[in-house]
Amino acid sequence: VVERYAVKEFSNRWYLLCNESDGKEFFIKTLGLDRISDLEIHNKTFKMEEVEIQDMFKNSFGIVSTLGQTPEEIKISFTAFQGRYIKTLPLHSSQKVLIDNDSEYKIELNLVPTYDFYQELLKNSEGLLSIEPKSVKEQYESFLKTGLENLKTKKK
Repeated sequence: VVERYAVKEFSNRWYLLCNESDGKEFFIKTLGLDRISDLEIHNKTFKMEEVEIQDMFKNSFGIVSTLGQTPEEIKISFTAFQGRYIKTLPLHSSQKVLIDNDSEYKIELNLVPTYDFYQELLKNSEGLLSIEPKSVKEQYESFLKTGLENLKTKKK
């Protein structure tokens, strides 16, 4: 049984932001609406906690809350061709353009890198030129390495 707080859309999928009403510590969970089955709506009321939903995601890319975590300054450089796409669909509200010329489109973001963020970088991997800081670049490379290893070991 959950107490609903909000719904949020990300990447054409809707999510329910809710608290489990089991008497444990208050904690907003994110549940994919398309994965909820056997839904029962009850008339039971509950006292809503004061929650700023926007604050939970302001330093996030995607649906993972980063409330209480410190955002990082991340610089990403793309080819000019890929940059045209990134211009039309900015990665994050903090996005600032550092370089925009015929060979490079470089941006700066202030966010907490989450799994969703790395998945977005992977989606743009062909046009990616550089990532800073080193820790974010290494995590990105780890995802790439795992993907390549999976392809090599996949039996036909």
